[in-house]
Amino acid sequence: MTNREKFKKIFGKEIYWSRSIQPQILALRSAYIDDIDCMEEWLNMEYEEPKGEKMIQVGSIVKHFKYETLSDAEKAQNKYIYRIEDFAINTLDQSSMVIYRAMYGDFKLYVRPYNEFVSEVDKEKYPNIKQKFRFEEIIR
Repeated sequence: MTNREKFKKIFGKEIYWSRSIQPQILALRSAYIDDIDCMEEWLNMEYEEPKGEKMIQVGSIVKHFKYETLSDAEKAQNKYIYRIEDFAINTLDQSSMVIYRAMYGDFKLYVRPYNEFVSEVDKEKYPNIKQKFRFEEIIR
């Protein structure tokens, strides 16, 4: 089995090296893979842009889908605009988490599961929202 096949088996899909996959690399290093050579090879792989995969990076500025519902005055205050601060691993289940900071008000720091962060907007619950994903990047 190739290293790429090992990673596909662990993640359940083809994976590509990018900064957004770093939380999973950390989880793999501690939870799944004892084969250091395998990790070294994967860390040295060339970057490949995944097709149809939602990507976010540390430093990216994103907007929450509820930004569409704001008045112009609220938009001017940067409400629902956030900066990706970092990624983390949940110690309970090794899931990836996104750490992000509000660019308005008290600049609070938030954490949300990665899969939820990059999920699509529930169109049944929010039928008038045009934005496809819960958070979308506006500045990289």
